[in-house]
Amino acid sequence: MHWEKFQDIQELNNYLEKKIAENQRYSSDSIMGFPGSFLDRKIFPEAIDSNSVYWRLLRENPNHIGCHTYMTGESAFAGTQEIERELLRICAEEILGAEKDEFDGYVSTGGTESNIQALWLYRNKYIIDKYVQNPDTVNANELQHIFLDHVKEVDVIYSEDTHYSMYKAAHVLNLHQMKIPVDYDTRQFDLTYLSAYIDRAKRGGKKFFILVLNMGSTMFGSVDEIDPVTELLDSKQIEYTVHVDAAFGGFIYPFTNPNNMLSFKNKKINSFTLDAHKMLQSPYSTGIFLVRKKVNDTCLIKYVTTGKASYIEGNDSTLCGSRSGANAVSIWMILKMYGPDGGTEFCNELIRRTNILCMALDDLGIKYYRNQHMNIIAISATDEIKKLAKKHNLVPDTHDTSPNWYKVVVMDHVSEEYIDKFIQDIAITKSQ
Repeated sequence: MHWEKFQDIQELNNYLEKKIAENQRYSSDSIMGFPGSFLDRKIFPEAIDSNSVYWRLLRENPNHIGCHTYMTGESAFAGTQEIERELLRICAEEILGAEKDEFDGYVSTGGTESNIQALWLYRNKYIIDKYVQNPDTVNANELQHIFLDHVKEVDVIYSEDTHYSMYKAAHVLNLHQMKIPVDYDTRQFDLTYLSAYIDRAKRGGKKFFILVLNMGSTMFGSVDEIDPVTELLDSKQIEYTVHVDAAFGGFIYPFTNPNNMLSFKNKKINSFTLDAHKMLQSPYSTGIFLVRKKVNDTCLIKYVTTGKASYIEGNDSTLCGSRSGANAVSIWMILKMYGPDGGTEFCNELIRRTNILCMALDDLGIKYYRNQHMNIIAISATDEIKKLAKKHNLVPDTHDTSPNWYKVVVMDHVSEEYIDKFIQDIAITKSQ
């Protein structure tokens, strides 16, 4: 082994400083298309206090392996596990309307893991409930064969605007998937296409369906209307469950839309994905998976509880296994410092800035899509927008072909001055 060794910590830091300088910074560069920002400045000031409890937690490195709303966890980290449970309670009950103590969940590595976790749980539930009489006694190899024989009966349905992690999740879990087209202007499910597809799927042997809805799709910030879709599925007399991917919208849409229909109050919805490293400006690897504790008196999280993890206190019900307790604490810190009123004020300020940008685009005759309760704008890829995409770090809907849309996300660092400069650049480019 022959890798190069630095002589001291100063040499290592000097090297890192040079590499960091090659990155763009939210605080100084025009970055308008990314669904992220610097860490929240109230909680993580630029001048690092080495005595802060959060930085101490990073050093002490608590491991939150397991699902602590369901079973006990490693008793060595009971204190921060309690904080994680309180964080999950705020998200499930206060933000998403769950009944008291009627949820399970954990802080994941991000939205992708949470989406895989959801599909993993529902796949297991459908097959075990239908084809395994006693899952606690069945041989592991026999159980694997049952899954191989019947996984083809489970189908995942989502719109074409859904995050690519659904494709990844279905691929990993060997599930059939169908991407449903959406209306170009409204970004809602094409119900005629969906209806015809369900009929074909039933004839082809599909028996169980997992419907994924968006609360803030990645490119458009669109929010799927639940009632038209579930009314259609009900008319088909099929067995289905609903998972909501709220990775982006979960920490803004419930604050800005009092009439939010995508919550645990809707009995058809059984689980949610959220990402704190987007709107909450927490460190990356701070996703959240939430699921109803019971449906028809049956516990849901048990379908992904791994009894083989006998050396772990409380076993494990998560996809990732070992995970950082400090990450859970970072989200809790932000929510507790802002409170519901502060969170609503923060979100509404971003909506105000988004409105300013939309009105300016209207004045310039630039076509765009935007949900009025979201801070994402998908701007039509006109010649002038294409010319400005690199300068302002706009994100295209595709890097492989000529894009149709470029995304702007009005995050905390996207000030009115940023917006004014962007609008001025569009006007100048249009006039040339």
